[in-house]
Amino acid sequence: MTDTPAFFDYETSKKMATSSNVQARETLAARPDVCPEFLYLLATDSREEVRQRIAQNSKTPRQADVLLSHDHATEVRATLAGKISHLVPDLSPDNLNEIDHLTMQVLDTLARDEAVRVRRVLSEELAHLDFAPADIINRLARDVEIEVAQPILETSRVLRDEDLLDIIQSGPIGGALESIARRQRLDEDISDCIAKSQNESAISCLLANQSAQIREETLDLLLSEAPHHQPWHDPFARRPGLSVHAITRLAHFVAQSLFEVLSAHPEIRKEEAEEIAEIVQLRMERSGAPLTDDDPELPSRRARLLARQGRLDSDMIEDAIANGERIFIFAALSIMARVPEALIEKIISSQSPQGMTALAWRAGLSPHAATQIQIHVGRIPPAKALPLASGGRWPLSESDMRWQLEFFGIKE
Repeated sequence: MTDTPAFFDYETSKKMATSSNVQARETLAARPDVCPEFLYLLATDSREEVRQRIAQNSKTPRQADVLLSHDHATEVRATLAGKISHLVPDLSPDNLNEIDHLTMQVLDTLARDEAVRVRRVLSEELAHLDFAPADIINRLARDVEIEVAQPILETSRVLRDEDLLDIIQSGPIGGALESIARRQRLDEDISDCIAKSQNESAISCLLANQSAQIREETLDLLLSEAPHHQPWHDPFARRPGLSVHAITRLAHFVAQSLFEVLSAHPEIRKEEAEEIAEIVQLRMERSGAPLTDDDPELPSRRARLLARQGRLDSDMIEDAIANGERIFIFAALSIMARVPEALIEKIISSQSPQGMTALAWRAGLSPHAATQIQIHVGRIPPAKALPLASGGRWPLSESDMRWQLEFFGIKE
C-alpha cells in the first residue's frame, strides 16, 4: 500500500475527478490543495459521500457551496451548514465582496432549509458568534422548531433586547420563553416580561438564572404567587441577594429540605435567623404544612421572639401599623404592656382615644405611635383622635392615663 501523495498535479486530479472509483473521488474531494474547478465539478457528483466531502472542504469554491446549499441530501446540507458558519467571522458587513455575498446567500438558504437538522446545525454554530448576520440570527430565533430557536435565544449576543421583547410579545413557540430566561445577564425589562407571562416553567428558569437582573418589585410579585407554584421554590430559595423579607416569606411555604438553604443566606443576621427558625419550628409542629399570612400563631411567636431579642419597640410597632399587621400589633402590645391580649382587644374595640393613649403609654410607645394606634388600629377618625400636646408630648397627664388603665382593670 502506497501513501497518499502530498500533492496532486493537474492531470492526476483530473483523472481522479472523472474516475469511476468512488474512493478516489472522495479522496480528491477532501483535499484542500486541489484545483478549484475539480472541487466545483465534484459538488455535483452522483455519490452523497463525495458531495459531503466537498461540503466539508474549507477550500471549496463558494459557487460550489451555493450548489450544495440546494443539495437533495440532508446530511450534505447539514455538513455545509457547519462549515459555512465558521466563515462568518471573516465577513465584513461594510465591505462585502462577491465571495462574501455568495457566503451570505448560502447562509440565507440554509436558514430557510426545510430540514430541521440543517437549521439546527446552523443555529448551534452561529449562536456563539458575535458577528453573525442579524437578519439570519433573527430568523433562526423565530424558527417554528424550538430545537432550532433555542441556541440563538439562549446564547446569541447578536439579539438585541428589542428583538427579545418582540419575540416574547408575539406569542412564541413552546420552550422559547425558557430559553430566553436562561440567557446570561438578562435585562430587567426582559425579566419583567417573563415574570408577567404566567409561564410557570419559564419563571422557574428565570429564578434559577443567577445572572438575570430582576427588580425587587418583580420578585415581590413572584413571591406572592410562589406558594401556588412548587417548581419555583428551589430556585427562589437559592437565589442570591434576596431580601430578609423575601427569605422570611419563603420560610412560610417551601419544603423542609430548603430550610437550611434559606438560613445559609449571608444577608441574614443572627436575630433574623432566629425569626426564620421560629417559623420553621411552627411548621415542624404542624408536620411541615405551609403557613398563611393571616395565621394567628405566627405573629404571636414573632412578637415573643422580638421581645426576647430586645427588638420590640415603638419603631417596630409603627412599622407594623404601616404594613397593616394587625394580629402582630395586638400580640406585641400584649407583651409590651404586660396585659392579656383579650384586654388589648377590649380597649381597642372600645373606641376610646383616651384608653388607647394610656395603653400605648403603658407599652412604652412614643406619643406619635399612640396617635397612629388610635387612627389605624382603633379606626378612630383623625378629627376625633387625641392630638399631641405641644412639642409632641403626651396629650394626657400620667395620673389621667393611670386612671384610664384602672378603668379597664389594669393596675400596676
